[in-house]
Amino acid sequence: MKVAAAFAGLSLAATLLASRATYPSPHTFTYPNEITSNAAVRAQFASLAIAQSPDWPRLSPRANSNSFEEWRFAAVNAHNPNETITISFFIAGNESTSTTLPGDVVKSNFVLLSYRLANGDGDSVLLSAATTGEEAGAVVITAQDRCSHGVAGEWKGIRASFASSLEDEGTPTSEFTVQVEAAGYGISGTLSLKTTTPPFLPGCSTDNVFKPNQTLRASPHLGWAVALPDANVTANFMFASSSPSPSGRVLDFTGIGYHDHSWSDVPFQQHIHTKYIGSARLGPYSVVWHSTTDHEGNTYNSAYIAKNGKVLHVKCDSSDNVGQRSELNAVLTIESDSLHTTVRFAMDDGSVSTIVVEKSNQNWPALYTQYTGNAYGSFGGMQYKGASLFNEYHTLAGTGTTAGGGSVEKIFGEGIFPGMQTILSS
Repeated sequence: MKVAAAFAGLSLAATLLASRATYPSPHTFTYPNEITSNAAVRAQFASLAIAQSPDWPRLSPRANSNSFEEWRFAAVNAHNPNETITISFFIAGNESTSTTLPGDVVKSNFVLLSYRLANGDGDSVLLSAATTGEEAGAVVITAQDRCSHGVAGEWKGIRASFASSLEDEGTPTSEFTVQVEAAGYGISGTLSLKTTTPPFLPGCSTDNVFKPNQTLRASPHLGWAVALPDANVTANFMFASSSPSPSGRVLDFTGIGYHDHSWSDVPFQQHIHTKYIGSARLGPYSVVWHSTTDHEGNTYNSAYIAKNGKVLHVKCDSSDNVGQRSELNAVLTIESDSLHTTVRFAMDDGSVSTIVVEKSNQNWPALYTQYTGNAYGSFGGMQYKGASLFNEYHTLAGTGTTAGGGSVEKIFGEGIFPGMQTILSS
């Protein structure tokens, strides 16, 4: 078990950012752990003239009781999809997120951590800090603009942090390190992610940094940016065990991962009726899908497919282009049942690429449920097997579409398994 000997935290990251003389001074954002119920909030849903990282804070002056900002990191072992971990960093009102939290447990700065071991054991843990004092529970985010695009965040009272690598001008911010040293919760460890593909924005941009006036909307009140659509990951964590065993629970694997940043200026459940978001790696293909439907029945889709690390296909019907949106199935269609989710991508040449992901492991309970499982896909006439991690949200549990097509064999045909190419992370 390899766990960082000391908690690097934001101070080290900020020192490294500031020490690079060729880069401009970093911007520092400090958010006390308090809910501001009446304060107005402004969300940034379009990129500015200045180049910024996908992880730059987007709510000003900060999230209030009716808004949220989330940085999510997820990983799964492609050899065994039971092994998985997701760490979501929040600045949010307790009732503004997809997972409603009790008001007497946390204030605005918290972390949700969910994990499963190879044997299927696991837990979902809410990490919250003291409610008063800057040192006790503040979030501090340090962000670079222009050439370096580095971002680091520390949830101080929890002792959890993330930091991106600091790259040369024109080079993608390609690596993240997530650390948790929450002794009070019996959790310690590190998640390292290194990208294999370019980033992705809901306006169908795959630039490393935002150009001016690019949309950041996935739907009218939901911002979304994917710094790592697909990544190679290493997870090393120790979880205190309730059993007499002194070793506790160990999560130690290499696999595939994903990282995105999302934000909203209204409560999630007020705006979203259903949401499907996921990523998968199948052979040389990296796939991301995002689909939201609001309470008026409007659906907004985004699709991303890369092959061997290069973008092959992107397609979006972002909320900034409602007047120009084509038929809904011109981007993708999603069908979901209790066992599988089927995603069909409308390719530019008129063909359809299909993946089916199994719901073999449930990490978070409804209404917003996170799954991992095997993934099966058909691209260019070839069939592949891989792994996926994905989330599904329904306003009322069990209201998802039930036309998933049944078993994988029924969707692809009986001959899928013998000739299927399998991808496992090395």
